[in-house]
Amino acid sequence: MMRKARKADDITSASYIIKKIPVKVNRLPLAFCVCLGYTVYMFKIWLKTHKDKKIVTNELIFYEGKYDPDEFDEYVRYACHETDIPTPVILSSHAASFTKYNIARFKPADFVEHVDFDELTLENVKI
Repeated sequence: MMRKARKADDITSASYIIKKIPVKVNRLPLAFCVCLGYTVYMFKIWLKTHKDKKIVTNELIFYEGKYDPDEFDEYVRYACHETDIPTPVILSSHAASFTKYNIARFKPADFVEHVDFDELTLENVKI
């Protein structure tokens, strides 16, 4: 089951899972949670689209929970949906690259629909 993800704009009033109890947190910094001994599992994916070697779209998407390689396609689907980009065809090589090297690149040939960029890059940002 995929955990609910958040965009960078929604992080100020996000619902985190702290000690496996859903808690509403308003501007509670991660350092404060660490000082109190709470465990906050979260990872970020940086989505970028490139055209002529320049970044066109630049989004940071937050996901609650730990990264699960088996749910990589769900993470990509959600990220593309949030940024209004067509979802690419996800191959096992994309998932393996993201898991091993923390980056996955999609070319326009990986999309069924027409896209107006040269490359879609998803990068796992370490917290």
